[in-house]
Amino acid sequence: MSYITNADIEERLGTAAYVQLADDDGDGVADVGVADDARLGAEGEVNSYLGRRYAVPVNLTTHPDLADVLASFTLDL
Repeated sequence: MSYITNADIEERLGTAAYVQLADDDGDGVADVGVADDARLGAEGEVNSYLGRRYAVPVNLTTHPDLADVLASFTLDL
């Protein structure tokens, strides 16, 4: 279960910065694979900290009250 989407990253950074950071082939378009790698890495880091005390990944359907805070932490990374 994902805490954020690539669109969330783009919204946080702004489109220009998102494309600049995720455009590895220089075509002016963000590469989905690059954004996926960054997102999955951040989610993995969040889970590595939470996993010391809680079952991960956190099921946001069961715990919708945690969605915003987990999204914020993941985007910060």
